[in-house]
Amino acid sequence: MDSIIQLLVNSLQTGAIYVIFALGLTLVFGVMKIVNFAHGEFYTAGAFLTYLFIDQWGFLANLNSYLAYFIAFIFSILIVGIVGYFVELAIFSRFHGDMISGLIISLGLSMVLQVVYLMLFSANPKNVTSIFEGTSNLFGGVISNERIAIFILALLFTIGMSLIIKKTRFGKAMRAISQDKEAAELQGIKYKSITRWGFVVGVILAASAGVLVSPASIVDPYIGGAYLMKAFIIIILGGMGSIPGCIIAGFILGVIESFGTFYFDLAFATTLSFVLVMVMLIIRPQGLMGNVSK
Repeated sequence: MDSIIQLLVNSLQTGAIYVIFALGLTLVFGVMKIVNFAHGEFYTAGAFLTYLFIDQWGFLANLNSYLAYFIAFIFSILIVGIVGYFVELAIFSRFHGDMISGLIISLGLSMVLQVVYLMLFSANPKNVTSIFEGTSNLFGGVISNERIAIFILALLFTIGMSLIIKKTRFGKAMRAISQDKEAAELQGIKYKSITRWGFVVGVILAASAGVLVSPASIVDPYIGGAYLMKAFIIIILGGMGSIPGCIIAGFILGVIESFGTFYFDLAFATTLSFVLVMVMLIIRPQGLMGNVSK
């Protein structure tokens, strides 16, 4: 029973991180109709910036560790958001709705950013100082405080972003564009402005996932690639462009990975994820919650 509790907490924590990361990719696809292969590199940027703020640059050293982490979080996602704004303006704004060209340009951007990370940080894995130390007893299971904190923060962030997307004018405008661009423009929605800021929100979500995971994982130039593959699994399972589907599929993948890795191994859990995607494509190609791209 203790193991089950621990696995459930791990599943929720992993799933919440996957949801944050995949939600950004879903937004970019839903609004711009571009499959952004460089999305993982914005995750990597968030993780590396956290490493710099907490472990390399000393101006946060005298602060409380929780405050230092909060400041690192805010500055990291702001920096990535600003970079994302200019990336969309200079590159992706030319390829709205052009999936093939957008895919190729995003692949090129991904490779360029990986080379930049290698030049700046080398290929040696980096470790971010753990913020939440110790363990807690939860329903009989011993869970690290770090995992509990990551889950709570990720869950709050996911809920907050979901409310923004569903309740605010900006979120409603993004959803309107994703469903029918022409009709949205006829209603006075400024397509270029909304897509640009939608892209910024997407990369901020990717960076946020990187900031949250970095204290519990290694940081290297290639970590974003693994998360990108998970995100593709999630958006296929949930439905391309579907926000509710992304949230459901993210937690499903978290459960598969945690339980599959514990009872078998990581290779089995990964294989099972891909098998589930293939089955979904065969029996329900539109995903769990439907495909808003159609």
